[in-house]
Amino acid sequence: VEGYSVLERLKEKRGRLPDSVGRGEAHWMKLGLKHGDPLPRLELGPLASASTKQPGLQTLRPDRPYLINFWATYCGPCIEEMPELQRLSSKLSEAGFQLIGVSLDDQDFGRVKKFGERLGVTYPLFRTNPATIQRVFRSGEIFIPLSLVVDAGGRVVDVMAGWNAETERKIRKLIEP
Repeated sequence: VEGYSVLERLKEKRGRLPDSVGRGEAHWMKLGLKHGDPLPRLELGPLASASTKQPGLQTLRPDRPYLINFWATYCGPCIEEMPELQRLSSKLSEAGFQLIGVSLDDQDFGRVKKFGERLGVTYPLFRTNPATIQRVFRSGEIFIPLSLVVDAGGRVVDVMAGWNAETERKIRKLIEP
């Protein structure tokens, strides 16, 4: 005890640290989701319109599985990931998955559309609004590229951040029998 000249032996109480959170689990936590949670409501619109009021925003059909990729033109890793997703898009479609890209860019949607075209992306690309972004990234920390696997019941069953060997393995598992 500080201020006393006499030493006293204390009995140590052993504690246990919590298990570390794996990388994949951390992504779920940042999103505020658990495996099997319903997909937050996404409001999507075509990239062709640059209207700030964003008319024509739609939600996804609830009866089919999706691989939803969140990206932006300012995201370096997205430039690597989007062509890889394009390469796998036909196999995803054959496996019953609708692959869509959702841009988090907030302006100049014509430029955003040209960005996708320059990368050779032919799967559907959409824009969204700040409310949708807040519903997906509940913690306020936005990390992209980010892909969500959503089952036909509208439940999020996997989260994949970035393009790496694990992401490719997970996608191949979706498309291979």
